[in-house]
Amino acid sequence: LTTIGADNEEVGRMAAEKLFEKGYSRAALFASNKSFPANTKRGESFLHHCRKLGISVEPYHIYRDVGNTLGGYRMAQRFGATQDRPPVIFCDSDAIAFGAMRALHELKICVPEDVEVLSTDVTASDLSVYSIPSMSILQIPTDKIAAAVIDIVKEQLGQTYPEPKHVKFPPKIVLRESFSAEK
Repeated sequence: LTTIGADNEEVGRMAAEKLFEKGYSRAALFASNKSFPANTKRGESFLHHCRKLGISVEPYHIYRDVGNTLGGYRMAQRFGATQDRPPVIFCDSDAIAFGAMRALHELKICVPEDVEVLSTDVTASDLSVYSIPSMSILQIPTDKIAAAVIDIVKEQLGQTYPEPKHVKFPPKIVLRESFSAEK
């Protein structure tokens, strides 16, 4: 079958490398507790590349809940209740990050001063610039993905046995206030 989508392994790799570039040795992961292929690949890739780069993500620093703003909020509440908090959080979706940043604000854990947040942009890249602080994201090129779907459907429409294609689009890092370029 033909597949078209984001390169989710690349999302995880790029996130881990960005943490490494800033000199982080510890991180937390906020992820959905539902196993969807895209977010599972992002999270596994992030953890794999963190291990490879020497960034510790302890099992107790992997927070899972429903993959929406409420889940992100609850993950951040649990994160905030611990004394041993890593200085950076990678969220596998922007919905999780929006909820997490709200809870961190309520807990008086300042982003980015106390903890930095880097998120995958899944649903609302146009909103991430308006969060306070503005959210740093690994932007999924949904417009390119949609255009590729239409192009391939048109191309394969009249074919009896179309040759399967596999197209992955890499993310783009957009750094804003929640995870700055400098440490």
